Formats: sequence, structure tokens, C-alpha cells
Amino acid sequence: MGISLSRRQRASLSVSVAASTVVLGLVLGAAGCMPSADPAGTESAESRPQTSERAAPEAGQPPSHAVAAADAPAAPATERSTEQAAEPAAELPVAEIPAVPTPWRRIQPIHPAGPGRASAGLVVVPLAQDPAPAAPAPSAPAAPAPEPPRCTTPPFVAAPPPEYGSGIPAMRLDVVPAWDLQAPAGLEAAAAVEWWAGNGPTHVAAAAQRALADAAAAPEEVSRDAVLVGFLTDGLLQTKTLQDRIAAYQTIALGVPAVAQAAQAPLDSGDPAVVAEFLRRGQYAAAVEGVAATARGAVLRAAERALADGTREALMEFLRTGMLEAQAANDRQSVYALLTAATPAVWAAAQDALAAHDPLVVVEFLRAGQYAAAAKDACA
Repeated sequence: MGISLSRRQRASLSVSVAASTVVLGLVLGAAGCMPSADPAGTESAESRPQTSERAAPEAGQPPSHAVAAADAPAAPATERSTEQAAEPAAELPVAEIPAVPTPWRRIQPIHPAGPGRASAGLVVVPLAQDPAPAAPAPSAPAAPAPEPPRCTTPPFVAAPPPEYGSGIPAMRLDVVPAWDLQAPAGLEAAAAVEWWAGNGPTHVAAAAQRALADAAAAPEEVSRDAVLVGFLTDGLLQTKTLQDRIAAYQTIALGVPAVAQAAQAPLDSGDPAVVAEFLRRGQYAAAVEGVAATARGAVLRAAERALADGTREALMEFLRTGMLEAQAANDRQSVYALLTAATPAVWAAAQDALAAHDPLVVVEFLRAGQYAAAAKDACA
């Protein structure tokens, strides 16, 4: 199984192998196993040990160079010794083995460094360890981020929320009780019933249409007139009472607390005239009283004026337009009160809202604009 080495490890291994070879050669030379250097060539060929560069043959087989030597003419011993003596021994470089930690060792064969030198066998060669990576140079500390602007809380007293368009009773105006309706004078019975069928409230008109159908089905003319007259004298009054009671219950279903509470007494009385008075004026008076109970400023003053007048027209006028106008006046007064202690941005925004002469602009300022302007002053 092969070992994958990096380029630095292979270079360190080569240096270690060369250094080990030099040290081994020096040790063997000192022990007499290797010839010493003789630059003068005085050492004879017989005193130098004969070594072969070829590997030993297997058992029972003649060496290959012996066969070749038998065929070729032998060279004179004198010349061969002279050539060997003339070769100066190469100086072996001495290299220092780097003192590095050896985390592990490996058996490495050492091959001869030149001709005539046998293999030294297997030696333990320390492998150089890669130097530890240099620690990165400390970087300069980053510049601190700029601090966000410090916001302070200026003296600010918010104006109350807007009133315009809020709290208006959800009710039907201009309700006319069925008890107050009358057919034109001078009409005959058939014509009067036909008028109620075409102009009366829902239930009254339906009852008049049934009376006309019953009269048409009568076999005689006398019987037909009796059906029509009976509707005008009895059936019409009963149908009017039923129509007004249904209208009173509808006011309760609208969900205005003051009106629903005021409707209970007329319905419990069972008197058609009392129920008709509630529909005619009482429901509107109850609605204005409910507004006045929680109103302030201009709205309260307008509600008190309508109640003091007491007429159906004055009460409906307050509910139709007077209440909205009074609410707009209250909102403008809230903005004026804010100007007395406003910060610069709040003061400028309030002036713009007042200059618009639009109740909805003033409402938006009171709802959100004053807070946005105060925040701008806080971080200025």
C-alpha cells in the first residue's frame, strides 16, 4: 500500500537518506570495510577488496558475468590494477542531519553511493516533520463602528386621539310611523285600499293587496264592498300597529345602547300611540342623550342645544351633521392645545395640519403625525 507524501516531505526524506548514507560510509571506512582515500595511487590492486556491482546468483546457477568472462579475453592484471589505483576516491560530503522531531520511523534501504560499494542493508531513517505553520501576524484592531445617535426624550405631552367620525349612532333617520300615515280624503273604499297597496309600508301594503284579492273573489258586489270596508276600519289599524312594533324592534337590533334601552318601555306598554311617538321622536332623543353622556367640548354643547330644542328636526339635524362638525372643532382644539408646549418638529407638523382646513388631515396628525414629529425631535 503506497504512502502519499507532500513535496516538502519528499525533500526532507532525500536529505535524510543522503546524510545517513554519508554517516554510514564514514563508519564503515573507519572500521576497515571501505578503502581509504589514496591520492598518490600507492595502494596496490591486490590490497583493495574486490566487490561486484551485480547481485549474487541464485543457488545452483553460475554467475552471468562468469560466462561472459570465459568468452572474452582476459585483461592483464597489471593494467587492471593500474586503472583501479588511478581512480581517486571521491570525497564524501558531510551533511548535518536536521534536528527535527521524529513522530514515526520507517525502514529504508541504503544503496551504495558508488561502484565497488556493497549495500549497507536496512537502516532506520528518521523522517523530517513538516515545520508547524507560522502563526498569523496579529491584525490591527478594526476601527470601532460609529455609535448611533443618542435619542433623548423631549418634553412631549400627546394630544388626545381624534374624535371625527367616531361614536356616531348607527340608526335610521327620517323614520315615519305607520300610525301617522293617512290616505287622501274623499276616496271610495276600493280606491283607498288601492292607495294603501301602492303607498303604504311593507306590511300595510301587503295587507291591502290581500284585501283587494279577497274582494275580487267575492261572488256579489255587496260582498266585495264589505271586504274592502272591513279592511279600512279594522284591518288597517291592526296592520299599522304591527308595522310600528316591527320598526321599534328594528331600532333595538341596530345596537345603539341608549336607543335599545329607550325602546323597551313603549313596546311593553302595548299602546300604538306610545310606540308611534317613540319612532317619531323618542329614538332620536335617546341617541342624542347617549352621545352627550360621553361627549366633551363642542360635541357636548351641540348635543345639549339639540335636547333643549327637543323637536324631531333639531334632534335629527344634530345626528346628521351637527355631531360631525362639533367633532372636527374638538380635534382642531386639541391641535391648538398641543402648540403651547410643542417641540420644533411637532409645532411645524401641527401648523401644516391646521392650514389644510380638512378634518381628515387633522385626524391623521392626531393619529400618527404628532408621534412621528416627536420622534424626529428626540433624535435630532
